[in-house]
Amino acid sequence: MAVAARVLSGKGSAISGTRGARQRAASSSSSSSSEPRRSQLNQTTRRNLLRLAGASTIWIFPDSRGPMGLLRSTHDAALAEEMSIPGWSLDELSLSDGWQASPQGTDLRYRVLRTGEGDKAAGVFDPPSAFKTFPFVAVTFACYNAKGEMFHGTDLLGKAEFSYQVGIRQGLEDEYGGVNQMVVGERRQFAFGAETVAENVGGGKVFGKKVAPQDVLVDVTLLSLRPY
Repeated sequence: MAVAARVLSGKGSAISGTRGARQRAASSSSSSSSEPRRSQLNQTTRRNLLRLAGASTIWIFPDSRGPMGLLRSTHDAALAEEMSIPGWSLDELSLSDGWQASPQGTDLRYRVLRTGEGDKAAGVFDPPSAFKTFPFVAVTFACYNAKGEMFHGTDLLGKAEFSYQVGIRQGLEDEYGGVNQMVVGERRQFAFGAETVAENVGGGKVFGKKVAPQDVLVDVTLLSLRPY
């Protein structure tokens, strides 16, 4: 290998004849044997592939499918995991976990997972309910049934965000404790039961999707707010 390096760099003498052929063949064999095979992917390579797929490193699959098969399998498994949460019920959403009851006496519960600081660039620091007009907002959200299955959300819609005019349709997301009381940058969850769905003046729709009277948990983040 040192001789080959000198030849490539223009230093030393060229190798010729049978001896040169043998050495070149040996060099070629050594190079090919040093190339990694699919079955020899080490743990670090697996982790890198998993990070590329946006998944947790706990998802380890056999190497027989090759790197691309590993990526597809890992991505599908991670996506399936994100599409569900543990089963839940309204009765289990306690104050000790940060849940608050709606002051309007409905069965809605809500809690703040991450506080928002508002939009400094736009000078907007209040929630939508503070404005007399119906503000335009952009959110990301996911809706789950009592089994923990996601049935509606920006991921399922294939959207980076969901934009609408808050309050104008009086949907379930406009109930007290929902988006109307959020500050830009905030992430919260709110949940409601069949009673709230049935009595909703907007026809029992959550982010535009009609739902049957049932328990629903919504995880939402307020990305932006424009008063007009």
